[in-house]
Amino acid sequence: MQLKWLVIFVVVGVQMLTAGIVAVTTWAVVTDSVDGNVARTTHAVAETVRLRYEQFVDPATDAVDLAQFVLQRHGPVDVSLKTFERFLFDQLGTHPVVDALYLGRSSGEFLMVKRVRAPGPPTFLTKHIRIRDGTRSVEFRLRDRQFEPVRRWRDDDDPFDPRTRPWYRAAREQAEGDVQRWTEPYVFFTSGAPGVSTANALIGTSPENWGAVSVDIETGSFSQFLSTLTLPGGGEAFIADWRGEVIALPSKIGEAGAALFAQREVDGRPAILSALIDAHPGILQATRRGTVLRDVVVGGRSFIVQLLGFEDVGMPWSIVVAVPEDAVFGWIYRLRDVIVAVCLGSGALAVLALMAFWERAIERPMRTISDRLARVAAGGNAVDAPVAAPQEMRRIDEAVITAARMIGDREAARALLIDRLTELVEAMEQAPVGIAIMETDRRLTFANRAARRALSVPQGEDVRLDAGALGMTAGEFAAKIDRVADGRTVRSDAVLPWPGGGTVEYGVVISPLVEGEGARLVVVLEDVTAAKELEAGLVQAREAAERSDQAKTLFLAQMSHEFRTPLNAIVGFSQLLGSGGIALDKVGEYVGHIHESATVLLTMIERILEYARYESGVAGRAPRPTDVKQSLEAAVAAVGPIAASAGVTVELEVHGPLEPVAGDPALLSRAFEQLLSNGIKFSKPGTVVSVAAAPRQGGEPRCVTVGIVDRGSGINVADLSRVFEPFWKGASHLRTNSDGPGLGLAIARRIINGFGGQIEVDSAPRQGTRVVATLPVFSGLGKERSNDN
Repeated sequence: MQLKWLVIFVVVGVQMLTAGIVAVTTWAVVTDSVDGNVARTTHAVAETVRLRYEQFVDPATDAVDLAQFVLQRHGPVDVSLKTFERFLFDQLGTHPVVDALYLGRSSGEFLMVKRVRAPGPPTFLTKHIRIRDGTRSVEFRLRDRQFEPVRRWRDDDDPFDPRTRPWYRAAREQAEGDVQRWTEPYVFFTSGAPGVSTANALIGTSPENWGAVSVDIETGSFSQFLSTLTLPGGGEAFIADWRGEVIALPSKIGEAGAALFAQREVDGRPAILSALIDAHPGILQATRRGTVLRDVVVGGRSFIVQLLGFEDVGMPWSIVVAVPEDAVFGWIYRLRDVIVAVCLGSGALAVLALMAFWERAIERPMRTISDRLARVAAGGNAVDAPVAAPQEMRRIDEAVITAARMIGDREAARALLIDRLTELVEAMEQAPVGIAIMETDRRLTFANRAARRALSVPQGEDVRLDAGALGMTAGEFAAKIDRVADGRTVRSDAVLPWPGGGTVEYGVVISPLVEGEGARLVVVLEDVTAAKELEAGLVQAREAAERSDQAKTLFLAQMSHEFRTPLNAIVGFSQLLGSGGIALDKVGEYVGHIHESATVLLTMIERILEYARYESGVAGRAPRPTDVKQSLEAAVAAVGPIAASAGVTVELEVHGPLEPVAGDPALLSRAFEQLLSNGIKFSKPGTVVSVAAAPRQGGEPRCVTVGIVDRGSGINVADLSRVFEPFWKGASHLRTNSDGPGLGLAIARRIINGFGGQIEVDSAPRQGTRVVATLPVFSGLGKERSNDN
């Protein structure tokens, strides 16, 4: 009970920490997202203003390009050229914000097209100053919107000279460096309407061909355009030059704008410009590509400010977009409180759900499985109903039950073996031939009644046998012992005295019982006629006993290693989870380890049970017509993920039409899958496992041959005869240099042999392995046959 409350306390703490992390992370993500969205929105607004202003200077740029073209192609630009006048006229008609376009020449000639802003139909005023043969003429024309003349008059006394105008002089000074760009604009007032004027030079080949084009832009409509922009929280956008002077403000401003554009008494600038220049001197010149400033305080209110320059059009201006921070982030503060409340509530619910799940899905099943394993370890019976738990736990429990049943069966077989060995010892005791077990130092450890009688040895005494008792000299006996120690069996004849009198001729056979250091010897004494038969039976009995003992040792050692590794992981991580004090991220990691170990254990048991089914005949099925190609394709598809993970390519080739073979599609696919998995497992990355199927040429019965070739490490020739033994993995039964219990080839051979086929293996070290399976063609006979034979 104390542990449970400790776990609850730890989980609650972890949940509260998680809720805090979630809240902080959500706050950071949302604020960053909103901040980025505001930055993108304000930048889009600034970009829109910049693009709109670029449209204002486009007509003048086009006029410069046309005049430059005429200058380069035809020499001096003729200001009286009607086509050029019409071009300037069309530019004003297309761009309502352009107030006037000018062309001035170094000769004093001048062409102007100006919009007449007066009540009534729209009209345009043109002014021509021409100089011909030293005579100067000034002509005015008033045209309507269709370029038709409305009125025409002359005023040759007009003193206007373009060469004296500021825009002309500025363009001339700027063109001295052979740079063609717009001059710094200046503000003008025409009929009370504010505007800006800028000029661009026309570079000629001589001073007589030099000229400049100027454009007047009326900014009143631009202020109206600024008023139409919609910004978050009632923000405002305006234009200022790099000296901190306002170029254009919105014609209508809201509450935020009133604070932004309030003039300071010190310098008469809007409050926002003063705040920017005071905090960041030179910021207006440095923001040609865009800059975002946070926490710009104006009138006690914090603003987000986006700055963007007119660099692309050569204007020393900047667009300023200001948005109130509280209007943007106010709802986020409210959202933060909601998120915290939701996180706390969901954390409490998660704790309750976790404890319920822990008790039902982990603690209760693991207690049952642990009790079952304890009973198995104590030698008791654990074959009862599986636990009621999630599917993975049920499979683990079922696997434990199956393993307990198999262990019980093996123990029963072991007890039966011991009984049979006891019977064998009794039979040896009653045997008519003499049987004795002797150490290399000639000390007897066992002798049956016939041997004791033949060797004159009393029962129950530790006797060191004399060489003469076997009818040999000491040298002959030592030589035979050396040969036996080398693993050989020696035979000789001896005439020994009979206890009742007389002698009996014995055939003496000395064989090693256990090879190696400290080996023991088996001595068999028989009459000449019966000795051979008894010797053959004894050797067979000894080999059977050794195989049975090895099988028991192999199974117990293999299963102890294979089962304990995942079970130790499951029990260990379960104890860690149950002990408390585990961080939330570690809980998921430990549960993942438990699941991974359970999956390994389940796969191991399923492979053993699969082999047991094939071995016992439970999985036997009557042969039926089976398409070898389809079975191979299914097997190749099944091992596809394994091959991809190992970096091995599987190639399938079918040569000629294949007759249906006697088999079962599912079982044959399973057998091919086992063979392919084995080939992939021992292949190097980047190699190919080749699969080919073809009909066997000639001979009866008709068969289909399937070959699987890998380029792996290969198998020693001495080990080829054992590759189909269950649990065998190379030079040693207990070798674990590859995954799995070593049943793949045994399962494949059992399936193929069950349908009347054959399987052979050809391999050599470092040369790969070739497995050839031969399957008989289905003839419709023998339908009652199955693979349980």
